[in-house]
Amino acid sequence: MRAPQLAVPAYFHPEREAHAWAVLTGRATAVGLVVVNPCSGAGDGTDTTYRTLCAGPWRSAIAGYVDTAYATRAVADVVGEALAYRRHYGIDAVFADQVTSGAAHLGYYRELTARLRSTGCARVVLNPGTVPDPGYLELADIVVTFEDTAEAYARPLPPAPAGPAAICHLVHDAPAATHRAVLAR
Repeated sequence: MRAPQLAVPAYFHPEREAHAWAVLTGRATAVGLVVVNPCSGAGDGTDTTYRTLCAGPWRSAIAGYVDTAYATRAVADVVGEALAYRRHYGIDAVFADQVTSGAAHLGYYRELTARLRSTGCARVVLNPGTVPDPGYLELADIVVTFEDTAEAYARPLPPAPAGPAAICHLVHDAPAATHRAVLAR
């Protein structure tokens, strides 16, 4: 089992919110995943600030945000957006959000992850935000099995199913007094 690392949905601009990026950079050795979302997705053009950021030391940790709309968005559109991240920013990892958690849509996510990998996607993160059907852990490199507040995180959590994927918890609205407990868990 590898040591836990921080995952940060960095939905803030590296230039306009340079202080937040400086704080993140200060924790760089503890960060294993940084999700960027330049324009509610990759966008149509290239933001040079993101391009510079993605070419730097963060490159291996960065994943581009794509929305699957709970398996209602066409697989080709999601893959196309992942390829736009590669063209614009050199990002070859994908953070797929709004992922279903039940077995009914496993076929959609099986096709999506296979197509992403066939295009050279280095890392696939699926975010159902809750414990999904075990089949999801067979598809991705990382699966988000918790996404909620620090208050909700303090309650007992259902166990995650076993599988080859790493497990990720995204905890938000954590007051400073809870940071150590959240990180320890």
